[in-house]
Amino acid sequence: MPLRLARAVAVPALALLLASQAWAPAGASSHGLSPTQKKQVEEIIRQYLLQNPEIMVEAINNLRTREEAEQAKSIETILAGRREDIERDPASPVAGNVKGDVTLVEFFDYRCSFCKRVHETVREVVKSDGNIRFVYKEFPVLGPESLFAARAALAAFKLAPGKYPDLHDRIMVLPARTVGEESVMAQVGAVGLDPKAVRKRMEDPAILKEIERTLELAEALRIRGTPSFVVGDMLIPGATDEETLKKAVAAARAKKKS
Repeated sequence: MPLRLARAVAVPALALLLASQAWAPAGASSHGLSPTQKKQVEEIIRQYLLQNPEIMVEAINNLRTREEAEQAKSIETILAGRREDIERDPASPVAGNVKGDVTLVEFFDYRCSFCKRVHETVREVVKSDGNIRFVYKEFPVLGPESLFAARAALAAFKLAPGKYPDLHDRIMVLPARTVGEESVMAQVGAVGLDPKAVRKRMEDPAILKEIERTLELAEALRIRGTPSFVVGDMLIPGATDEETLKKAVAAARAKKKS
């Protein structure tokens, strides 16, 4: 039985067991029920739960609600403590309205099919709003090709910051299985950068340190996959939809004004 379910079932069961102590029959020891009486009570509990399964459902739902609330509060605290690292790290590329009133951050991997699926949605949300500051977090977790692409993109950012968004878009629309050294360098050339210069800059130890910082930040935020988004006090995992992103942006904006 999964731990969460076991705990949920234990709630009503424990309540019944405690109640049973109050009407323990004569002959029960001063320390509780006798072995025979304990088995009788356990059978009563079992039969009660079988006949009233809605109690287990209610307990599971209550537990889930409480755990989700506790997790959200914990994440909110972590986000507040790492706000500068999340939104204002000078090593992280920025697009959209650099002076926007709300910052939207995406942790992504160039070989992640879900990142590619939501890519155009994110672009549309940023473009249509006009007041979103968008921060890119290179989070290469899907192997050596992902790491190569992230290093190349960050090297390009250091050489020509203004070309990064275009390069990012070009790599992101490549089919996931084709993202690799050759295809990435082809896109580097397509945005007008010298692939040799980018390769040389990729050897800068600072680039790997920047990626390592992002990995550490993601771990602190309990991010387990890509894409993941941060906006205001919210962490949104997975390839979310346009409505969810817009609502999160609106909530962050409203909180700033309050």
